[in-house]
Amino acid sequence: MNEMQCQCLWSVDNCGIVHSLDIKTKQWSQLSYQRLEFKRLSSAPQSIWAIGGDHQIYIYLPASDIPIRVCALTYENQRWNPVTQFSSKILLPTDRPAFSCADGTLALPKDSFTLPSKSWQWESDWYVDNNIEGEPLEPEGWSYAIDFPMKFSSERRWNSMVRRRRWLRFRRYVAVNEWTLLESIHGDYVTEPFIDISTGGYEVHGTNNGVLAVWAVTIIGRVMYRTGIEKYSPEGVSWINVSVPTGWEVNQISCGPSGLVWAIAWDGSALVRTGINRDNVFGNNWIRVDAPNKSKLMQISVGMDGVWALTRDGKVWFRKGVRGLNSGHNDKCAVGSGWVEMLQEMSLLSVTTNDQVWALSPDKKCLYYRTGITYGELTGKSWKLVSQQPINYISQKIVNKGVEQQLDSISISSQDSCFSSLSDNQTQAWIWISAACCSLQIDSYFQFSQSSHDSQSSLDLSIGYTSDKNCEDCQWKSNILMQLNKRIEIEMKDFMSIYPKAIESGVWIKSGTCFVAKTTDKTSITWCSGLLELERQGVEKNTESGTLTITYSISHQKTKSEKIVLNLAEIVTSFIDSIDVTLYSPHNCLFIITNNAIIKLKFQTDNEMDDWLATINTVCADLHGISNSITTSLSGALLYCITNKGDLYVGYTISEDNIFYYLLSGGHFKSVCVCLDICWAISYENVLWIHNRGTGGGIYQTVTGANNNCNQMTDTMSYICYENQRWNPLTGFAAKGLPTDRYMWSDETGRYELLKDSMKLLSKHWQWISEWSIDYTVDNGAVDTEGWQYAIDFPFEYHSERRFTDYVRRRRWIRRSRLTTTGPFIDMSKTPIISASMYCSNFKSQSIGEVILNVWAVSADGHALCRLGVSRINPKGLSWEHVSCEQPLSDISVGGYGNFIQVWAIATDGSAFLRHGINRTSPAGTVWFHVEAPRPQCPLTQISIGKNGVWVIDGKHRLWMREEIVDTFPEGTHWKKVDDNVIKISVNNCDDFWAIIRCQQNESFVLRIAKRIGITSEVRMGTDWQIFNKHLNHMPNGRHTAIRVLILCLLWYITSAGNGVIGKLLLQSFPYPITVTIVQLLSITIYSLPALSLISRGKREPTLEWSYYVKIIIPLAFGKFFASVSSHISLWAVPVSYAHTVKASMPLFVVILSRVLLGEKQTTKVYLSLAPIVVGILIATITELEFNIIGLVSALFSIFVFSLQNIFSKQVMRETSLHHIRLLHVLARLALIMFIPIWFWHDFLDILYSESTTTLDGWIVALFLFIDGLANFLQNVIAFTVLSMVTPLTYSVCNASKRIAIITCSVIMLKNPVTPMNVLGMSFAIFGVFYYNKAKYDQMSEEKLKPILPYTKSDSNLLLKYANQSHHNIGFNYISNGSKTLQNGHTYHY
Repeated sequence: MNEMQCQCLWSVDNCGIVHSLDIKTKQWSQLSYQRLEFKRLSSAPQSIWAIGGDHQIYIYLPASDIPIRVCALTYENQRWNPVTQFSSKILLPTDRPAFSCADGTLALPKDSFTLPSKSWQWESDWYVDNNIEGEPLEPEGWSYAIDFPMKFSSERRWNSMVRRRRWLRFRRYVAVNEWTLLESIHGDYVTEPFIDISTGGYEVHGTNNGVLAVWAVTIIGRVMYRTGIEKYSPEGVSWINVSVPTGWEVNQISCGPSGLVWAIAWDGSALVRTGINRDNVFGNNWIRVDAPNKSKLMQISVGMDGVWALTRDGKVWFRKGVRGLNSGHNDKCAVGSGWVEMLQEMSLLSVTTNDQVWALSPDKKCLYYRTGITYGELTGKSWKLVSQQPINYISQKIVNKGVEQQLDSISISSQDSCFSSLSDNQTQAWIWISAACCSLQIDSYFQFSQSSHDSQSSLDLSIGYTSDKNCEDCQWKSNILMQLNKRIEIEMKDFMSIYPKAIESGVWIKSGTCFVAKTTDKTSITWCSGLLELERQGVEKNTESGTLTITYSISHQKTKSEKIVLNLAEIVTSFIDSIDVTLYSPHNCLFIITNNAIIKLKFQTDNEMDDWLATINTVCADLHGISNSITTSLSGALLYCITNKGDLYVGYTISEDNIFYYLLSGGHFKSVCVCLDICWAISYENVLWIHNRGTGGGIYQTVTGANNNCNQMTDTMSYICYENQRWNPLTGFAAKGLPTDRYMWSDETGRYELLKDSMKLLSKHWQWISEWSIDYTVDNGAVDTEGWQYAIDFPFEYHSERRFTDYVRRRRWIRRSRLTTTGPFIDMSKTPIISASMYCSNFKSQSIGEVILNVWAVSADGHALCRLGVSRINPKGLSWEHVSCEQPLSDISVGGYGNFIQVWAIATDGSAFLRHGINRTSPAGTVWFHVEAPRPQCPLTQISIGKNGVWVIDGKHRLWMREEIVDTFPEGTHWKKVDDNVIKISVNNCDDFWAIIRCQQNESFVLRIAKRIGITSEVRMGTDWQIFNKHLNHMPNGRHTAIRVLILCLLWYITSAGNGVIGKLLLQSFPYPITVTIVQLLSITIYSLPALSLISRGKREPTLEWSYYVKIIIPLAFGKFFASVSSHISLWAVPVSYAHTVKASMPLFVVILSRVLLGEKQTTKVYLSLAPIVVGILIATITELEFNIIGLVSALFSIFVFSLQNIFSKQVMRETSLHHIRLLHVLARLALIMFIPIWFWHDFLDILYSESTTTLDGWIVALFLFIDGLANFLQNVIAFTVLSMVTPLTYSVCNASKRIAIITCSVIMLKNPVTPMNVLGMSFAIFGVFYYNKAKYDQMSEEKLKPILPYTKSDSNLLLKYANQSHHNIGFNYISNGSKTLQNGHTYHY
């Protein structure tokens, strides 16, 4: 929403001039006079609609930082033949037109595109787009396919018979900052003039951002609706008539933000339009509502949930029971339940988008607003006088008309007015006011005086008036303040040195009560009542200057108390967070982190918790010598972090591997960027907040002396939950699913139960601003009329239309909340920003305060913006300069060294863009250059620029660096992979590289802050990560881990050897390999269920698309079955020792499959390591006394399929975060379901009807099958557990050692005859496996130092394209949603 709109009240005076009152600055301003007078107006988020003196509709669109640009595009299609090659003249009759839309269903020749009105202009002529889905095309822009319905690609193949390219042309809306006359209804402006207009409908559920509903009334009582108004069509398309019943002609109308429409008929009754929603913007019909007390209504105004009306006798009425968000589906919510009289007479009303109410006095000379209106109390408390009509400045154009008025000074009079008393002939009157889209909470900005008068008491404020002319600065105020500050410094300088503060020389103690968390086991927490005492000793800053003592007693041991004594200097940080991991948890507690402990405390109230957090942060910061001055704090900080609660923390180094994190100030943010001591922060509402060099706010509000220059700050957050239903033949879709289904009310993944009534506000600072409602914006509106999405089953892909095979559905509910806090920030909310980045090219300058910074940002719509004039003197800057780009952007970064300024950006398609031509005279550059992502089908998500490199992260958390970037060739040559587990990055122009990396801890991953070390001009990618605050890793003791691994390995060897021996004995007497496999699959399916119930991450299956099941999961299930059957056939046909010797050939198959499927090349050392494996298997095969060709082939086939499974199973776990036991369960279950019919046909009938083929008793066979299934399940679980605890190399060594144990055990227990040569062959094969593992480890270490070459021809031709050009002072740009490039530090978002 435009800043001028969302905080302004608009008015028209009796001269027809438009004025606005800025609620925040309390200043009146006059809209530029353009020789037009107006009668009425209605403000909208992006425009103002008004009725002029000629009774026609005018629209005023304020100039925005981002212009309104619309892309006109058409596709040129051609077909190939051997005579004329590619041509559009030889298209077949069934082909698409020569120029068409993307799917070819509509002909779009270039000359068919025209400008909608005179308010538009073409930016340029048609040009070819050279980008397709993030991949650059050849200069001519053609993409090729076999035929038109097929998928197009950038490469032409031998069977490419058609091609197409995309033509683009942009048009721009230029009628800004001026009134534009819209066309009349009949083409004649005199035939049917307008008498009223109202705007709204911009918060209708499910509509696109920028959609607006404009309703108007003509002089004959007809209601008109303007169609087609949205963000990129501000004037709309045409007027249509919305009929009203005969005799109900309308004279006034009002539309609320939810789309609810009320109108006043000529007979004084009200009409309500029902059924207005996203699918029916005009509504269904009118419902008549009688006026209150048999009077006649004169005017009505509609807000979100508030409907206020005036009767012709001037009385004010409120309509109760109206709920705007539900009015489109419930007539009762639209009509309400009754009228309530407000005790005051007014002449005009205007309700804002958040139900605040403004009014004019009966003489239309005094402006009032209703105080105390909240979401729960829509009627408010009383009327407060704001001001009389401001008249201190009238434009020269009005003066020329004979209106001469001057007002040199304004003061609060004794008559409850903010202005000096004026005579009636001096004061102008209003004829209309509109505050429809003002979204500010007025009470928060206007403070009241303690008046003893009646409800019409005035505000304790002074509202001034500004105009287009520049006002003189009050220099005398600045001079007086400067002299007073100097006087205080001179007087206190000598005094403080002789007389130090007595209160700081002694011992300071703060105490209170709390509840201490006592962990009884791994999952449960017991809260024990306790006492908290903080002792600060003097002003010395040393390790013994303060302690925090916590004394508590366990509930069942009241006589025994425990004490925890913490040294304040050893506290790393303290913060407020949720106790559990559930979403939207209101159960917060205070976390205190030290070098060796984590303390969790709860308090009776949120105020106590905030007070202790402020105290601990303040005292610990003082111990570490951190000043509360913004200049000292920001310039001396190491990095900046934002917690998941939106709090801004600043990190300072306290030791070689420890960082102290200090809560800087109040506010609620999702990202931040800092350069020098300029701090910009972005809220969850995408509002840009700029630090004003104040201190305090937030939790520091109650700390004496900690607050300076704080302002009110707000932010919003949406609570979301999903309603899930399953279909059954009796009741249809119902909220009752299967036992294995997700919760019927859950989060998006289905793992957590989220009931609407159970979700509470996070703290007392938050307030609800809406009720629960259906969210129609899911997947860009891909829902049905009731908000449902359908699927075959819950883990599958959802769609909006129900199909025959759909058995589940879901819909999303949303509720909004608002946070109100304070902080030393001022907002610059005219343009919503999702990311920002700063760079100072001359930060060592003597006059650094005058240095202009390079500042870039990305708007919420993906537009690139360059901020001009940002410096320490003016941290807000002067203005935004819009930088056009063909692709919407998601991230941007600016950096470099000296005058070599680099600006890179990430587009929404995952590719990168480089801005060329940036220098001091052209800070916005000249042209974008496209650079593709490092890997196909893996988009980039974040970028950051340092002194010697450009760093990016892709969608799989892989870190890349752009190689060979120099001044004359800033785009570099190729991407080079650095790491595989990086979440966020931040690099400054000193190449200080910080990141949030993902580290494995037991069976899960944890996020850690780390610094990249070893970065130099020669080694630009660095050498390793240095992890700070290592005590937070909670890694288990190394000795205990080694013991656990040793015990697990022994159990692994025992179960594997036992499984092999029992399986051999079973198959010798019961020759049914498929039956044994089915029993094993059944065992895994059954035994894994209780195991999954113990694993919180495995309780609910993650959502997987159906296509993913078909392509990956089901083939893996097939592979598991066939691998198990062939493995059992090999055990049945050959000895166990020989079968496992053959299975040692797995590295051979892994190398071959990796080369064929993934294109991976191995080192010579790896290839040589395969030789002893092959030789050993050959020797064992030749010397095997019980050789069987079926057993050999079955063993080789099983190991081949197992190798395939290993490759794709790792891919599944990496891409879906599926727990390994869950994956094992899913594969076994699917394989069991698919192959039971085969088992029934092949084995079951044979066992049932044929003569006995076993020498064992049936119960013995059943016992063997049970033990075999159990042992198989245990060895699978243990193997996965060992893999999650050790490195891949250690696991490979353990796996090879397992084969030795199985071979040895089988030879001893089964007494298989072996020869010395047979043993030699087995030894050779096992040695080859060990050697292969070592070679692979060495290869992985070497690959980290090798660059990755370009993947497409266009990337490799970058050097050819720009080799002969000189690029001086070229800049790169980068924007990130979580971490930004900084001059003095870094930022992160947890």
